[in-house]
Amino acid sequence: MAIGEAFGYAFLPLVIFGLFKIWKNDKLGIVWLAIGMGLVGNSHILSLLLFTILIAVLELIRIFRRKFTRREFKQLLLSALISILMASYSLYNVITWGLNNKLVTPTPILLGMNPSYGLTNLLNNDITESSTGAHMGLAVTLLLIYLAAQLFSHPTGQWRYWTIGALSLWILAQNWIDWPHFSTTPVSLLQFTMRILTIVSLLIMIGLILFLNQVNWNSTATTIFAGLVIVFIGVSGVTQIHERADQDFHWAQHHTQPTTLVKRRLIRHLTGRNYLANVNHMTMPDYHIQKDKVRADPSFHPQTNQDFQLALQQNWKKVAFDWNGARQFKHFRATDQTVNFDITLKQQRSVKLPVVGYHHVNYQVIVNGDNTTFWHSGGQLKAKLPAGSNKVEVSISNESRHLGLFILSCFAYLISLGYVFFYRSRSRKDAQATRSGY
Repeated sequence: MAIGEAFGYAFLPLVIFGLFKIWKNDKLGIVWLAIGMGLVGNSHILSLLLFTILIAVLELIRIFRRKFTRREFKQLLLSALISILMASYSLYNVITWGLNNKLVTPTPILLGMNPSYGLTNLLNNDITESSTGAHMGLAVTLLLIYLAAQLFSHPTGQWRYWTIGALSLWILAQNWIDWPHFSTTPVSLLQFTMRILTIVSLLIMIGLILFLNQVNWNSTATTIFAGLVIVFIGVSGVTQIHERADQDFHWAQHHTQPTTLVKRRLIRHLTGRNYLANVNHMTMPDYHIQKDKVRADPSFHPQTNQDFQLALQQNWKKVAFDWNGARQFKHFRATDQTVNFDITLKQQRSVKLPVVGYHHVNYQVIVNGDNTTFWHSGGQLKAKLPAGSNKVEVSISNESRHLGLFILSCFAYLISLGYVFFYRSRSRKDAQATRSGY
């Protein structure tokens, strides 16, 4: 899982918190929802889209239940405007980048969860990342089962709707539905239905809290015990992953054949020495420059395919990149801003540099210490290099081309947090004044 996606998921509770505040006519709900969605927008675009759909569905339910008000609509609109300001720098850059480049989209596949595989991982407390065998963890799954059982003995309560929603989404995420059939639709952006589990887990927590409030739960000892059990399950799952990574690393060290499995296990044991190798271990073609013309493989049908590796191979065929030419370059060194490499030529000629050449990105190419003219060609940067040994550096300007939007995003966060602090301080003072009789 990408770090941006992980952050996007982490901010979902803040989004729902703000939404609940708006439903309760709390003025701070606008700000909390805006901050939550702004943080998601700055972290992961797919999560932003997913959570926007979630909010739309929840508001549609409120419309059907005749709880949606004009005031609520205005608050949601204002919150959306503020969140756009907060994420304006990231959103503008992503939109500009997408509009100015023909990109390879994520692998065109839509895989549902395998319930038998997921159950095995669940019982083994195996939290290894898996596209079809993912689960929510033993503790959260037991809570879902508990709430589902309570549906038959407690016929009333708001918690029922959240629990039914969680159950429905969990069932929907399984491969009982022919998910590959939708792989040629916009739904395929989801790629793996296991992403829905984030929303399922949140709905379970909301349902549980509402249920415990309804039954006047007040057992502190049981609450502490349940919390300790959840912590134990989480820590033991993480410990298993680290132990398995160590075992795989030592196994790979004793295998001299450089197979794909050996390389992956050596790299996955992250150290300071292999950090760059890990970063440069590219297995996904997503968001490379796409070829102008791509021949479709008549034997490959996305709507019937459930093999991710096969779909990945098809996606790699779309990439515009000269892999053979890239092998001429040696001694790669990279940071977040620059990449350096060496090449020796028998005569002066134009060469495609082994970097993706996005349009609307401010590159700088330095050859043997001098700035060099370059141009875009076949999805890469191309420059004329002299004969002999050449040291090439390609960098991206660290000066923002949209500094105004960056400042605007920062001010939107600062003003919003300042408003929260001011509003709460004033509320506490008003409460103290009321208690004092003034």
